[in-house]
Amino acid sequence: MGMFSDPAVAWTVGLAVGFPVASVALVELERRFEDRSPDVARVCRLLLRTVLPPLAVFLLLRYIGKWPSDGVASKVVLSVLSITAINAALVAVNALMRRPRDGSAERRGSGILLDLARLFIVLIASAVVASNVWNVDLGGILTALGVGSVVLGLALQDTVSGLFAGMSLLSGRHFKEGDWIESGDFEGRIVQMNWRTVTIETLDDEKLVVIPNSTLASEPF
Repeated sequence: MGMFSDPAVAWTVGLAVGFPVASVALVELERRFEDRSPDVARVCRLLLRTVLPPLAVFLLLRYIGKWPSDGVASKVVLSVLSITAINAALVAVNALMRRPRDGSAERRGSGILLDLARLFIVLIASAVVASNVWNVDLGGILTALGVGSVVLGLALQDTVSGLFAGMSLLSGRHFKEGDWIESGDFEGRIVQMNWRTVTIETLDDEKLVVIPNSTLASEPF
């Protein structure tokens, strides 16, 4: 009992036992989900190969070697651990919001949500790492970003409007590729859709017409 009263000894025993147990558990989970759910198996593989090793190194340096938390080595290891954890989290989000395999508007709508979720996770995690690990003052950065976003918003007003219009149309699932649509003076079959525009092939002369999403959002179709 007295031996385990030393935190370094307790962490050594815990790491010596916990690391192999966690590795075996992740290997078994990967094998179990390999055929039924490849995305879950990939998350387990990433945790095993990219997250668990830097986590073990961090615990070894911090709690067994008692390296200072503000040392460069500790910060580098913690940054690597954070990056690998962010990557695993993104893969997990992709597994939870996996897109359907067809080319429907549902797939594209979920793709937009997935991209936004990824961006949100990356921004939040990057801010946490920069602030807590490297002691970066986020106040000045946020102020600069606020001023910059206002300038960019004014300069890219039409582009931003088109992006939000595209998100609204695609998430609303009003139409999909292959449908026929009439907007203004144009009528044709939808051959391509993205965040900004809808491309149709007209019936009369089979030419391609690109219609901005902001136009479709503001006019009947």
